[in-house]
Amino acid sequence: MTDAILSGDVETALRELNDLCKHGKELNRLISNLLSHFRNLLIFQVSKGDSAARTSEAKPPRWANRPSSSAPTP
Repeated sequence: MTDAILSGDVETALRELNDLCKHGKELNRLISNLLSHFRNLLIFQVSKGDSAARTSEAKPPRWANRPSSSAPTP
């Protein structure tokens, strides 16, 4: 499905999605898995394959180097 999405092959992507749904794949889990997969692909591309860069964020947030008083609150 990833290859179909990345290549813009809508027909194949929809066919594979339909097959997954018919075989009981939960859509919430599928979307979560796809998002995680695409996130990992993006991190891999940005890091040029450096395994040390595979953290919870592709790069530190803009406020990471500021004093703690200026960091946003959750």
